[in-house]
Amino acid sequence: MMQLTAVFVETGEGYLAFVEELQNVSTRGTTLEEARTRLYDVIHEQFEQNRELAEGTLSLSHLPFRKEPLIFANA
Repeated sequence: MMQLTAVFVETGEGYLAFVEELQNVSTRGTTLEEARTRLYDVIHEQFEQNRELAEGTLSLSHLPFRKEPLIFANA
């Protein structure tokens, strides 16, 4: 299964959190646990938004398409 890298930077106001492999996925938290929880939430939201955008684009194309799982076993 694919593994991503979460980075947590301690700042004067808490923690900045982001994922090395995903563009524009970042958040903040006052504690490390809060930053970690928010990061999972942001990743989930980003994937959901991408799925919705893809569904809208595909439905407008009127072309046949196929969906299937994409698993990175040795990433």
